[in-house]
Amino acid sequence: MDLKWFGNQLLTLSNYHDRYIRCCVANSVWNSLTHRLDEDILHSLIENFKKDVDSEVKMYAELALEKMNYSFEQLKEDVYNDERISLAFQDKLYHVIEESNQWHLADYKTETQQSFDSADELLEKSRIDGKSLQEGWSHIKKAY
Repeated sequence: MDLKWFGNQLLTLSNYHDRYIRCCVANSVWNSLTHRLDEDILHSLIENFKKDVDSEVKMYAELALEKMNYSFEQLKEDVYNDERISLAFQDKLYHVIEESNQWHLADYKTETQQSFDSADELLEKSRIDGKSLQEGWSHIKKAY
């Protein structure tokens, strides 16, 4: 899919007169597109959502910003709280999961995983593109 074209279509729809359409666009951006859209388009969409008269659309702007600003410290907190986390790096999706007292960083596309005995070990030793999660964090985004 041509994400630049699609993002521009979403920009147009983010100003649509029908509140329901604007809300669907905002929900879609927050739910599944923040890690895929061009940064400039994403920022323009969020600005449109923030200025919207509808409180639900505005809420999605805040949720999208929260996802975009997801920090490594928040990742650590979520991992320690046994939450399933999905991360995006370039066009790949990864899932951080705990199962049977093992921690895994699973590559969604290739179905391969790195497994560790503890959350600390996962956070220190797991690798994406040859870098630890913390080293590569500036290029990793929260996906879902």
